[in-house]
Amino acid sequence: MRKKILSMSIAAVLTVATSSSVMAFDTSGTSGSANDGPILVQDKTDFAAYEGNILPSFATHILHSPVPSTGDLRIAANGRGDALIFPLFNQSQGWGTEIVVRNTDQNNAIVAKVSVYANDDSREVLDFNVYLSASDVVRFKIENGNLTSEDGSILRYVPSPSSNVDDVDEDDFASTGNPFTRPLTINSGYIVVYGMAQASTDADPADSHSQRYHKQHPRLFANYRRDLDVCRPDWRIGHLNAIDTGTFIRYTTNSSVENYSVAAPNQAENCGTGATNLAAPGNFFGDVDQSLTGTVRLYNSTNGARDMILPAKAIANFTSGNKIIYAEGEIGALQDRQIIGTRWEDADNDPNTPDVAVNNEWAMYDEARIRADARAFLVSSTTYTFAAASVANQLVVTQPYKRTLVQLGNDDGYWQGISSDFGGFSFIYNVFNEHEEMDNKVYTHSPHSSGINILRKEVESMVDLENGTEFAGENGYALLRFTNLGGYNSGLPAIVTQMLGSTVGGAPQLNWIYSQTN
Repeated sequence: MRKKILSMSIAAVLTVATSSSVMAFDTSGTSGSANDGPILVQDKTDFAAYEGNILPSFATHILHSPVPSTGDLRIAANGRGDALIFPLFNQSQGWGTEIVVRNTDQNNAIVAKVSVYANDDSREVLDFNVYLSASDVVRFKIENGNLTSEDGSILRYVPSPSSNVDDVDEDDFASTGNPFTRPLTINSGYIVVYGMAQASTDADPADSHSQRYHKQHPRLFANYRRDLDVCRPDWRIGHLNAIDTGTFIRYTTNSSVENYSVAAPNQAENCGTGATNLAAPGNFFGDVDQSLTGTVRLYNSTNGARDMILPAKAIANFTSGNKIIYAEGEIGALQDRQIIGTRWEDADNDPNTPDVAVNNEWAMYDEARIRADARAFLVSSTTYTFAAASVANQLVVTQPYKRTLVQLGNDDGYWQGISSDFGGFSFIYNVFNEHEEMDNKVYTHSPHSSGINILRKEVESMVDLENGTEFAGENGYALLRFTNLGGYNSGLPAIVTQMLGSTVGGAPQLNWIYSQTN
């Protein structure tokens, strides 16, 4: 009987909580300005309503200020991280993509956010959460205009935050008979999986399953919601009134400012407790260890090409010294680990009196730290190989920090020709045959001005670079050097992969590898 009553109550409040056709968080330009870094909403006309700080409760004396990540962002050498970047998905011309995410931690559960970004301007077109118990695996496919999954780690629909009903059942998660399905109309882009928070082994001493959350996805969801309640007060009312813009905003209506006082997603590990006691009510999660791994698989059933599988790029220190917890449908971005805001100080050392605001700004991005994070992806040169039997060789250049860095002023020389589609990068390359003879030309290309790709996409594909050289149709390779346009950094912040194509027995045979870079 309980199951029947629960199902009736959930049916009344379940909703689709995924963002649609909105941008990742934007910020102001004018690098070096005192006003640089405010978070802008979708139409770029107003500030986001993340509070730089929320006054602490006198009872617990707990701040809810943004807590920037402390460790330098870097690409994990061992393939395990607290965030994953899948550099390309494709569902055009018969292609499909399968994404697999693994929690390698044998003791702790992880709640992660999956964000799907468009290839042209990194706008987020879809997001959802995955609830991974210890040693859990989740997979989903993108094909034929839909993202689908039959995995029990994904809720098919989530309870509306405003309903205050956080009780779901295992049957509310995806399964073979009831898959998770969302429309996805863009053909290509990239995907980031953000490890938001990790369940501590002693999160709930009364729960004998808390150490692993094995077959306890409903409890994991409910505890994640409780964590949001404590660490990001008023997120429910903010979600109800402003989530359609992709973030919690303040806006002016009849000369009044609507302020939902929602804390930023990057919060202290022990937010809401006042101590490191993780068993305190409402605080079940800490930062994510380097436990996430993944693979991206491209397949094509139309032209007979064999599957291509590539490990995800694992990112270390996305959460370091904090945890980053998003509400469903709230747009996320890599730079959110560097949200900063108002500081409050206990000037009189009296917990029973209000703290003093050192400054009173809304939450902002820390430009210097974002630039430092982007350098983790810096590529100075890369190689491209081809063969006599090659077909459709290409380099794929994924630039997850492009939009943000361009908006922060683009004075670093990574890109040129700034315009509404954020400019393009430049490189030079030399082509060699297998006898190490060099073509007598030096080629300079910028994708926005060459015939390779007129559009200036943030996932850029460069095809058949050997064409037009004296070694076309032979075996050889090209050395590419990303050029510096006059700023303080050389190279390009990007993930570079190569697709190698050849014809075997009349059928296309494709391989997908990370290009050798430095």
